[in-house]
Amino acid sequence: MWKRRKSRRSSPTDDVDDCHDRIEKIDEFVRELEAGNVHTVSDTAATLAEITKERQGEKKLLKMLDGARASHEQQVERLQNQSAVVNS
Repeated sequence: MWKRRKSRRSSPTDDVDDCHDRIEKIDEFVRELEAGNVHTVSDTAATLAEITKERQGEKKLLKMLDGARASHEQQVERLQNQSAVVNS
């Protein structure tokens, strides 16, 4: 339902931003659905259940991406420190 970009290479930061964007769109849709502003949905409860699962998946992905980014930042810092030692 909420599309991920496939046509370009993305950085971890882009992936995190995309994930936040999808969560925001999901939340906006849920607000509109709960307010009764989405007239094309016949089974609101089933739709909310499905969207809740999608949002949980996005939150799980976001947690994984944040962990990967933190690990990458630690590796970069470690390499910079090693480089500084070698160059001194």
